[in-house]
Formats: sequence, structure tokens, C-alpha cells
Amino acid sequence: MYKLIEMYIDNNKYIEEVKKILLKALENENITKKELIYKTKLSKSSVDRIIASLKEKNIIKRIGTNKNSHWKIIK
Repeated sequence: MYKLIEMYIDNNKYIEEVKKILLKALENENITKKELIYKTKLSKSSVDRIIASLKEKNIIKRIGTNKNSHWKIIK
């Protein structure tokens, strides 16, 4: 897990926010963005930005359809 975070945050100042999102995704792979916002106490835009960045770096991926999907930590 920490290796994932280290890979992501070479020059990222959002280490704590990234950790929160990755930990919640690892705890519950079926968690929704709405639940991530609530449980991490981050803004919607922060969660969207971090998830987009994690997807771009192939660290996390959403598998399935909108109603029946889960997060997969790739690396």
C-alpha cells in the first residue's frame, strides 16, 4: 500500500488525501464516490481530481457497470 502511495506522490502535495482514498477503496472495493466524499471528508472536486489522477497513472480502476462495479487497485 505505501509503495502505491510513494509511486503516486513523487511531487504530489496531497499525500494524506490520497492515502484516505486508497485506504477506503482497499477496505471496501464497492465504495462509491459519494461514500468516499462522506467518509474521507474531502470535497467532491478533490475526490474527483485524485481519482482521475490515480486512474491516469494506472494505480486504480473502476470495474463493471455504474450500478454493479468495484474499485481495483492495479499496482
